[in-house]
Amino acid sequence: MARELYYVCRQEATRWAPRWIVRKGHETYGEYLTESAAVLDAVEAAQDAGGRGDEAHVVVDDPDRGSRIEWSSVAGGPVIPAALAAVLLEEAASTLTA
Repeated sequence: MARELYYVCRQEATRWAPRWIVRKGHETYGEYLTESAAVLDAVEAAQDAGGRGDEAHVVVDDPDRGSRIEWSSVAGGPVIPAALAAVLLEEAASTLTA
């Protein structure tokens, strides 16, 4: 079983129009005008991965509220163990610096 991590983050396209992107590993997918549109796409992709039997998670980096786990295929839904949450947030942060 593979772990799939979909990371939603904001990038400033211009001063007036931020854009949201979805990253999986070092690949960038999509360009969205709103956070909710990016999250919906990421959750759909993560649900597909979860349906194939992979462990899948969606992490959102919001500059105003910090990082949060938006969706997870782990039993119990979005409420996952704190230790796993910490690992996922660390993995997500490392994709931005790589």
